[in-house]
Amino acid sequence: MSLANRPDSSPSSPPDASPDLLSFFALVKSWFVRYYDHLIPLVGINVGWFLACGALPYWLLRDKIILADGRWNPWVAVPLLAWVLSATLAAARGVFLLLNEGVLVWDAFRTGWLGFWWKASLLFLIWGGVLFLGLYNLYFYIHWNPWGRFVEWIFCGTIVWFLAFWAACFLFLWPVLLFQKPPFFKIFYKAFLLVLESPFESMAFLLLYLALFLLFCLVPAGWILLGFVFFFSFQCMLLEKRLLRYKITYQDKDYEDFLAFLARENQRDWKYFLKPWEMK
Repeated sequence: MSLANRPDSSPSSPPDASPDLLSFFALVKSWFVRYYDHLIPLVGINVGWFLACGALPYWLLRDKIILADGRWNPWVAVPLLAWVLSATLAAARGVFLLLNEGVLVWDAFRTGWLGFWWKASLLFLIWGGVLFLGLYNLYFYIHWNPWGRFVEWIFCGTIVWFLAFWAACFLFLWPVLLFQKPPFFKIFYKAFLLVLESPFESMAFLLLYLALFLLFCLVPAGWILLGFVFFFSFQCMLLEKRLLRYKITYQDKDYEDFLAFLARENQRDWKYFLKPWEMK
């Protein structure tokens, strides 16, 4: 079964998207254009996210409010987790609306917020729980395996590949929820198919994310100015390009009009970004 009910090829069906619009270069160009067009609000969202999810937890840890005498204080840790998750989901919703609707207004933001919050939180908790169980099993087979080195390598290799695949699925979970609003468990199904469709490409993006994560840790300014907004905006653009292969657009926008919009976006000259005052 395919990811979507793709229209049959016929003289009356809309043309397929040009490979130029689906290439990695086009993905980067579309991301850069939309990020540039909404630079100030996106940077503002990320600074707010950084203060809520970075500065506050750091202050609580520094003053030993969360972790005192080597023990977690659940009365602080659990509300803090809910706070960080809520701030991250608010940032994700804001980024998605800016990239796909071109504007961020309160009415659009709050509409369906509670349902989105519950679904997105459960998606993250389930994904994180499975990831933790996978890592625990990996630790178990490395330290308490009674069946010998060969079996250990077989089990560990299988678990590592599963964890890599499962981690790649997270690239699409929240974007699919915002893009299509499918039933809850169908979100995992769609994310699974999206990774399965292009597994090597998905793994490459996962490695790219890991490298940028480490870079931001070495250069903390990256977390303040780019951080979560950079990662999630790229995930949204990646999903858009993947679904475009199946002629699926956000809010069922006219397919041919959307292709024309992407073509104009892809043709914007780089001079516009370097010297916008010289462009008419």
